[in-house]
Amino acid sequence: IKLKSPPHSAGQSYTLTFPSTAPATDKILQTNSSGVLSFVDAPSGGLVKLSSTTLTSTASSIDFTSSIITSTYDAYFFTILASPETDNASLRLRLSDGGSFNTGASDYGYAYISDSGSGTSSNGSDKMILITPTDNSLANAVQGSLYLFNPTNSSIKSVAMWNLHRNDGDPAIGIGGGQRLNAEANDGIRFYFSSGDISVGSTITCYGVTK
Repeated sequence: IKLKSPPHSAGQSYTLTFPSTAPATDKILQTNSSGVLSFVDAPSGGLVKLSSTTLTSTASSIDFTSSIITSTYDAYFFTILASPETDNASLRLRLSDGGSFNTGASDYGYAYISDSGSGTSSNGSDKMILITPTDNSLANAVQGSLYLFNPTNSSIKSVAMWNLHRNDGDPAIGIGGGQRLNAEANDGIRFYFSSGDISVGSTITCYGVTK
């Protein structure tokens, strides 16, 4: 191994003192203001990219299933760019447990507000509605982000919160939240439109939020 100093023109003069013990697995080097180095844990927090789906043909939904949604993370972050094939289609969400997406009339509660109006279903619904069109004659892209909290914890109701933009004739911002009304160990999430398929080129990416 070689350690190389900066160029003479940098005018630097300092000493780095290496630790007196060997590092453990996954440690990184950290220095204090005197150049004394130590092995420490890598910083925590941040996002880990888990999966990304970009459609090369139309599809009825974009799903992230049990190979992605696991107990490894308490929260998941999704970036969304999705266009419907048909006009007047709202973007929707469902969760699954045991590999089956839940479509019961009392499975979800949600509320959202946007330029196109607001929507709510606190007493039960078979889905969460994330955003609706502002112009019923247009089928333009929805883009933005969504957080999903505690999906696999069977003791806590799973919660979703989102911030979305729809580029219709009159651009709309939609902010909302919802939850699975029963505490279940969810193992999947599905994004789909109220009618028609999702267009080619639509992309949704899933990240795990590290503690």
